[in-house]
Amino acid sequence: MASSCLQTKTLGESDVAEAGRRIPDCRMTIELLSLRKEYTQQDYMSGRAQISANYSESVLPVEEFLCHLSYIKGHNTYYNAVLLQSYLEKDSLISAQYPLPDNTEDFLRLVKDFDARVVVFLCPLKDIESTSKWYPSSEGQTKFDGMFYIKNLSSTKAANVTINRLNIQPTGFNQMDITVLECPKWREKQKTSDKRILLDVIKAVKTEKTNEKGRILVLSSDGATRCGPFFVVYNVLEQISVDREVDIFTAVRQIQIRRPECVSTVVAEQTSKKIEVGSDANEE
Repeated sequence: MASSCLQTKTLGESDVAEAGRRIPDCRMTIELLSLRKEYTQQDYMSGRAQISANYSESVLPVEEFLCHLSYIKGHNTYYNAVLLQSYLEKDSLISAQYPLPDNTEDFLRLVKDFDARVVVFLCPLKDIESTSKWYPSSEGQTKFDGMFYIKNLSSTKAANVTINRLNIQPTGFNQMDITVLECPKWREKQKTSDKRILLDVIKAVKTEKTNEKGRILVLSSDGATRCGPFFVVYNVLEQISVDREVDIFTAVRQIQIRRPECVSTVVAEQTSKKIEVGSDANEE
């Protein structure tokens, strides 16, 4: 992994096209799946103990990489989220499931505890049942959710992405401003990935990350579906920005070790293979 002090350059459409060309082909896909690390039930101890707090019993967090929430009396310390590393920074990314209706406060605690300043929902927020419990949908609106006071500072639209700036104030802790990105055109019922939406949301994340410290939290229904393609392309772009050379196998393996199901979803959809970004770049 490259050092975080390496100098990076601004990514252009040609870099995005290069990333698309370097995504795993079918043969690499088969090899990656064959190398998938086999974890034991003990490795999923927390997820199994809190089975009702998971969207899917088939996607549980590996204990070693689990994001444990800080202890607060009367509250859970579990959320289905794992730390991932980007090409430039260790543990700078988080892969998590959407908040369930009864654990939206835990989702906000995850944001607070792990200083997630950029939060990405890979679908429209309105498609998630729990959104109304914590998210103030219009500018200036506020919400209370457990120990959190949330205010919508602004909402703007970009290409295939809505950018929501929120202020969250946890009782007894410092307030923080976060950016919540959502994909209004990538409906939850869609079974396959939209290549242009995926690239546009990654572009928006990279823009926000230049102005924000803290981690990037990416959420999908189960914490793996849709997240896998996002992280693969994100890390490939980081590699290209540093040295123009990409070890795509290693990039995918880094994600696979910590969230094995992420790579399973990459290959199941063949999302990355379908990202023919070279032709997209020519369209612009």
